[in-house]
Amino acid sequence: MFNVSEVTTLMVRLRQARTFAMIVAATVVSGGLSAAEAQQRGTPTPTTGRLVVVNFRSVGADKDAGVAAADAVRDRLMREFSARTLWVIPRKDIDNALKQSGYPTDEPLNPNDARTLANLMRADEYVDGVVLQQGGEYKVEARLVLSRNLDLAQPLPVQTVSKPADAGSAIAKAVKEAREQLDAEKACYTAASGGEDAAAIAAGRKAIEAYPQSTLGRLCILNVLSRAKASPDSLLELSQEILAIDPRSRPALGNAYEAQKALGQDDAALNTLVRLLAADPGNTSVQTAVVRELALSKRFDMADSVVSAALEDNPGDAELLRMAFPVYIAAERWKKAAAVGEDLARVDTASATVTFFPRLAGAYLNDSQPQKAAEVIARGVAKFPNSSELLVDAAGVYRQAGQLQQAVSTLQRALQADPKAPGANLTLAQIYVDMQQTDSALSSLRAAAAAGDSVDLVAGIAAQIGQQAFTASRDTKALDDYTRAVTFLALSDSLSPNNKPVMFVLGVSAHSAAIAQLQAAQRENSCEMARAAKANFAIVARAMPGGGSIDPNTAGQIMAQMQEYAPFADQMIASLCK
Repeated sequence: MFNVSEVTTLMVRLRQARTFAMIVAATVVSGGLSAAEAQQRGTPTPTTGRLVVVNFRSVGADKDAGVAAADAVRDRLMREFSARTLWVIPRKDIDNALKQSGYPTDEPLNPNDARTLANLMRADEYVDGVVLQQGGEYKVEARLVLSRNLDLAQPLPVQTVSKPADAGSAIAKAVKEAREQLDAEKACYTAASGGEDAAAIAAGRKAIEAYPQSTLGRLCILNVLSRAKASPDSLLELSQEILAIDPRSRPALGNAYEAQKALGQDDAALNTLVRLLAADPGNTSVQTAVVRELALSKRFDMADSVVSAALEDNPGDAELLRMAFPVYIAAERWKKAAAVGEDLARVDTASATVTFFPRLAGAYLNDSQPQKAAEVIARGVAKFPNSSELLVDAAGVYRQAGQLQQAVSTLQRALQADPKAPGANLTLAQIYVDMQQTDSALSSLRAAAAAGDSVDLVAGIAAQIGQQAFTASRDTKALDDYTRAVTFLALSDSLSPNNKPVMFVLGVSAHSAAIAQLQAAQRENSCEMARAAKANFAIVARAMPGGGSIDPNTAGQIMAQMQEYAPFADQMIASLCK
């Protein structure tokens, strides 16, 4: 099952480096009482619970709405609770900690930093939220989160108010009611940690009795059942109860997905997986699973809608962009992939790796923008000039953009950097064919085999080039086309013997070449042509018996003609080659 609480993104790891200063700041401010703490009645005891209200996030034109709502909730909570019952950390202490740690005091923290702040200020729980401006009203969505795990969140009833500060009273009341479950939830957690599953489940049910909308009690029970490998039906039922209250609960989504997969509910599981991705866009395990599942199921419209909505709500968010780029690539939404890739390269330069540029260039190619693809890959080459892997990819892009000479020079650079660069000689051979430089293409294919490229791949490309020449010869009847077909098909046959389709086309091509060479030898009194005809008849004698099963009738006719005409080649050699 997914470990949905695991922090996996680079952004989080970088931010964690900043928390050391916050530790110092929190230690300083927690040492004594500040003037702001006088707002609360009484004095906290060493065992008094502590709660932090962090700045809410604002969505809309009013950027101050989140701070105003959080201040109103905090002030109201200070009046609702005495200091001996619950110590609400004052705004002044929070601001001091943030300032000394280099964080702004008027902006929201991301979930991981909010949890870090709560833990460092020794708060057992914290309240965060979102304020959405809708015309002349504000919708305030708040949560009570346990500091020990940011996935342990209790959504509070949504409030719609005329100004953000008006939400303070209702949300503070909702926090007070939601906290009724905490003692039982703690007992559930303690019992579960000690392996006392029955006691833990009983305590979780008490939490639900104390607060019927309890997600925390249900999550504790879900954790116990999941660890005990309960039936998928029971896990799914409880997960759906939680999701009815908190549609973005990562533990519930993860368990629901696993249960639905176990029950064979593949469509429902896919829908749940995409919801999990929207709830946890930075989780690379989930991201990889979504891309894999979508690629197998071809259900890309679902992913497209979820990803697009997330980006619309959070434009420029690096984590979302990192998630969206491979999803759009897998979904073959090339225009969106190109746009998101460009945004990602601008917002998070570390994402522009050696493998990133070919993928972005590929999006442009598939969107019929070859010149943009060439520009992108040139940026990659400029950033990583010594990467033979990227140079090979770049040559492929230049080839598709019609810049053949640029492709050749790029591959030559790759081979200078690494004479055995995988794929370099293969791509070079294909480009030489495009440029009608057959001899160079043949040399490159032989070099590819010698450099250690896949023999089957080299043989396959040689066969493809030979088949193209054979197809052309059917129209042109030209000896050059017959000869080119034989040359490449013979190379393919030598690298990958017993390929019947290749042997058959090789035999047909060699027979046609031999007949044309006999005619040229007779017409031109050419010893060279007579010898070439004999060599091709020998190829027919070797290849056609093995490949003849592809078309026995044609193979029989060719073998009969060979027996009739091959002696003429010997006679001409005897006459002309003196």
